[in-house]
Amino acid sequence: MHDDFLEFAEPLQLESGSSVSNLKLAYRTYGKLNADKSNVVWVCHALTANANPDEWWPGLVGQGKLFDPSKHFIVCANLLGSPYGTSFDLQGNNYSIPTITIRDNVHAFAKLRKHLGITRINTLIGGSIGGHQALEWAIIEPNIIEYLILIATSAKLSPWAAAFNETQRLAIEASGKDTESGLKVARAIALLSYRNSEIYNKTQSDDFEFNKERLAQTYQAYQGEKLVKRFDARSYQTITKTMDSHDVGRERSGTSNALKKVKAKTLVVAIDSDLLFQVEESQYLANSISNASFANISSEFGHDGFLVESKAITHVIENFYKHDSKGSVEHVINSVYENISLFGLGCVGSGFHKLLSESSSDTNIDSVIVKNSNKVRNVSERTIDFTQWQQHKRLSSIVVECINDDQEALDIARETLSEGKSLVSASKKMIAENLSQLVELEKSNEASFLYEAAVAASIPILRLLNDYHEIETVQSIRGILNGSSNYILCSMEFEDKTYQAALDTAISKGFAESDPTSDVGGYDAKYKAIILALHGFGLLSSPDELLNLGIQNIDKIDISFANENNWRIKQVASIVKNKGNLIGAFVLPEFITTNDPLYDIHYENNAIQLEDKNQPFLYKGKGAGDIATGMAVLSDLQSINHGYKYDYKVNDSLSLDYTQVIKLYIRRVKNTPWPDWNEQVIIRDLGEVRYIEIPLGYLLESQQDLSNGFFVARFKENDV
Repeated sequence: MHDDFLEFAEPLQLESGSSVSNLKLAYRTYGKLNADKSNVVWVCHALTANANPDEWWPGLVGQGKLFDPSKHFIVCANLLGSPYGTSFDLQGNNYSIPTITIRDNVHAFAKLRKHLGITRINTLIGGSIGGHQALEWAIIEPNIIEYLILIATSAKLSPWAAAFNETQRLAIEASGKDTESGLKVARAIALLSYRNSEIYNKTQSDDFEFNKERLAQTYQAYQGEKLVKRFDARSYQTITKTMDSHDVGRERSGTSNALKKVKAKTLVVAIDSDLLFQVEESQYLANSISNASFANISSEFGHDGFLVESKAITHVIENFYKHDSKGSVEHVINSVYENISLFGLGCVGSGFHKLLSESSSDTNIDSVIVKNSNKVRNVSERTIDFTQWQQHKRLSSIVVECINDDQEALDIARETLSEGKSLVSASKKMIAENLSQLVELEKSNEASFLYEAAVAASIPILRLLNDYHEIETVQSIRGILNGSSNYILCSMEFEDKTYQAALDTAISKGFAESDPTSDVGGYDAKYKAIILALHGFGLLSSPDELLNLGIQNIDKIDISFANENNWRIKQVASIVKNKGNLIGAFVLPEFITTNDPLYDIHYENNAIQLEDKNQPFLYKGKGAGDIATGMAVLSDLQSINHGYKYDYKVNDSLSLDYTQVIKLYIRRVKNTPWPDWNEQVIIRDLGEVRYIEIPLGYLLESQQDLSNGFFVARFKENDV
């Protein structure tokens, strides 16, 4: 890695007629130029980025990444007007910076290219305004670029995007001398174009309270604070005007004629939820540039997807290199949707099968393996008995596992990962009990293993933890992870049903298994907590190390007690970072107060409250049912086909905290004898009910006795 400046001997003439003198262009290089100068990758940066793409595009640039300094000579130069080192003097006007266009920047980069002795650029890549630079360069110097990669960009800045830029500049101008405040507002405006309503509604969801800021307010303010610490208001105004200048057809007889000048093999990548540079603009580029391919990446992150979805982007670029003369990348992506082996056609498997058959995907089910192939099912494929499959053990390149037998699920997982094939699983118990082994198998065989459906059904929490949250900033994960138990509790409260009647209804609706022990006993939520502890904190643990107490002994007495105190009972999984390297983790019924985000999560819905150092988040969605869970399986399948992998890090210094004291409500069922607590337990005895404070480790030792004869719920209040 090398930082440097190119000092221009002559003034750089600008399109506007002005010029800049004493230009020092800041740039960074990685790696070495090879003998035939064929390994150049030039990265063009976006609006507020710098010349260090390994910092803001770490998924694409760096050791072991797609663009690797050990293989490539990587160059990135600052935009003119950037606060990150590039400087110049203005001739004839020292107070007002003239418009510096995209073309002006490209002319400066072309001089840097010659200075570095680069005669050919193997790959020129840029996203957003970086894509504007790359596209303009491919028109100005069409014969020196072999591959052109344009991500989330356009041929001409739309009035919509220009309006966002002008609104941001107006905010800065309105702030007068307090340009930092103006820049904060400008950033808040920009964020609305970088993201979309879907991701805001998912990550900033909360309820209004007096004297308390909404999550969306704190998020906007936080992002503004971050920007003013590293960027300059005048630079922001200058570069947004540079973006406004973008129009490849200007003085070239129109956009279509300009794009015909591009000779590079081109890949155009769109983000399907991008509001700023919409899919149609990318499609226009791909249709107008000869020898161009097009890929549309699915993302909930809007325009920011070009930074966040690095794994999917890597995948389509790799396919582009392999198939650059064989048609569009869209075709290539579809062609790598290999046939799959589907194990299981129960609730989850049938939901997935239904969704897949209704989708436009080219994925084909090669085989369906079930316990009883003679059972009549509404599927087009021929089903195979599991015993028949065991005789041959032929697996397709992707395996989707949705069965109830945990040992068989483990055998399938081992077989698949050992062969280096891709696995999608919904078996949370199998995964939680064998997580350490499966992690090692995935790593050693370079396989792909996704299991979003095993955690929170329609809430993509593992993907959010992987792509959106930094593992070092997560403080706690707490939530309703079992839709079956939540359905039962709501039926008891809102419909005045007994526990058994509520359970029977949940089973009849497909929200609970015929043997509901795992759901109502808190085991299902515990398995999910094991997985969340790995992805949220880096903790590898096993189910027998975590406490779980269920709702199976709950009665109307307990519901009434909660109602009298304006509380609700919810089965809650908690994973909390305590002092040192200790993690407190357990699953307990809990009395939820009205100001708790989980208070209004009803019936089969799940919710996860995530406390980040930066701000809190609440994620909500369906937690039970064939379609909700089947959709998560289908999403994992699509993600695998886009090259997606989890990127968690195991932290061996972490351990479970058994010293944490828990405050509990305990009610005897059928006069069960009270446990013989020792002096560690503080007891308040009220006849059939006791309120106790007990260390988590001691409570874990008593788990089996308490499961059999008591209803236990946690208090969050300081006072009982």
